[in-house]
Amino acid sequence: MSCDLTAGYSLGCRDSQGGVHYVIALQLEHVETITKTSGEVTGITVANGERGWKFEQEEEVAMFEENPIGNRENGTYRVEENLSIVLNDGSKETRNFINLLAKNRIVFVVAKNDGTFVLAGETRGLMMADGSGGSGTSKEDRSGFTLPFTGTEKELAPTVDPTIIAGLLVPAS
Repeated sequence: MSCDLTAGYSLGCRDSQGGVHYVIALQLEHVETITKTSGEVTGITVANGERGWKFEQEEEVAMFEENPIGNRENGTYRVEENLSIVLNDGSKETRNFINLLAKNRIVFVVAKNDGTFVLAGETRGLMMADGSGGSGTSKEDRSGFTLPFTGTEKELAPTVDPTIIAGLLVPAS
């Protein structure tokens, strides 16, 4: 069998932290290569002149989840990926950018609050689902957008080497 277990799992300290600090969005069509070593992304090459775009998130509003789904009868397995980001802004520029996000397949580098990074939408990209936006009612309500993205991959999202993050935000040459 080619799927032999190679390790177990031990409980660690209770020092993990949930949530998303920020995401970096890359258009799938501009991603030329993804280099992985032992399940970790060690390089992402994008087309000449292209780059990733960073979306910072307020505390406790954004989330990323992975749902491994197996089908015993068919002998199949897939992973459903869900990412939700919040943009507390209704400006013309934000609205125009949301329109562009909605029309593309996006690969996201997700910076989690525990200090780790994962790559969502690695092979097929994530696409925007049913988002919501509005002005709110009270002055302290959100005036902006909640944007959910979904996709399906063959495996759980790989971790990303943090040393490649800064390079993703600079246009490739």
